[in-house]
Amino acid sequence: MQYATIPFVGKSVPRLVFGTAVPYIQWGGDCDALFDAALAAGVTAFDTARCYMRSENVLGGWMERRGVRDKIVLITKGGLDGMFGVKRLRDKCIRADLQASMSALKTDFIDLYFLHRDDPSVPAGEIVERMNALIAEGKIGAYGASNWTHERIEAAQEYAYRRGLQPFSASQPHFGLAEAVREPWKGCLSLTGAKQAAARAWYARTGLAVLAYSPLGRGMLSGKFKSGDAAGAKKAMDGAARRGFLSAENMERLRRTEDIAAQTGYTVPQLALAWALGSEMNVFAVAGTSRVQGIEKDLPALEISLTPAQRAYMDLKTESL
Repeated sequence: MQYATIPFVGKSVPRLVFGTAVPYIQWGGDCDALFDAALAAGVTAFDTARCYMRSENVLGGWMERRGVRDKIVLITKGGLDGMFGVKRLRDKCIRADLQASMSALKTDFIDLYFLHRDDPSVPAGEIVERMNALIAEGKIGAYGASNWTHERIEAAQEYAYRRGLQPFSASQPHFGLAEAVREPWKGCLSLTGAKQAAARAWYARTGLAVLAYSPLGRGMLSGKFKSGDAAGAKKAMDGAARRGFLSAENMERLRRTEDIAAQTGYTVPQLALAWALGSEMNVFAVAGTSRVQGIEKDLPALEISLTPAQRAYMDLKTESL
């Protein structure tokens, strides 16, 4: 496993983060063996959210039974928009979500807490002040933004630096080889595609940690179907995945990744994860699975160094290797 530091997170963070937005986990399945295997493989960071159905309860129960909370980089999210798009970044809402998460996770401290959606009507400085209050109270160690624009994060950072406050430590947008052609869910923000070049340049320049969700395009690059199998793709991908990632361009990205897989002996998902991790940005890949074997199959991605030519070919930037 490869590890790196994220400011104000008191433990080293693995480049592969276990994502719990997986149906079996969300439905409350028995995941003890799965989480045991992840921890044994060095995947010590687990990402969940208040809105992930039973995921926080499943993860919290496992940590309590195994007595491993001190070994875990615990990441969760709150502040998701409510019904009819009602924004929930008021102090009362943030605190209510955080308290509910801590209760479900059976802990009194979150290592890295993300605000799941932005509310541009709230000044960035007010949010920084609220998060710093939670830090001062010993409830969180670090905080981040999920699906926020880099401009809003930059405004928050400038406010924090001017006042000697703790800034955002990380961001959690979508990023991966498969381009998000539409929002999988309302309010999702992606760093893929030509339109996001300025955002990627900002992240590369600042070095802010990017915990990239759906780095395999929510199954688009999972290897569960071949590039010529449109019917298989529709069967393997859920509605959000089809809406967000099923496109002719992404099918071509899959085909080209299959080409390189045939040449190198690596699998499609290993190569796709390596593509995301090899970005100029400071990327940590959030990947979920319901199978122990899935963890083992992801690990070789950390050792793959794609050439610039391979990266460009996979991302449709060149016609051939």
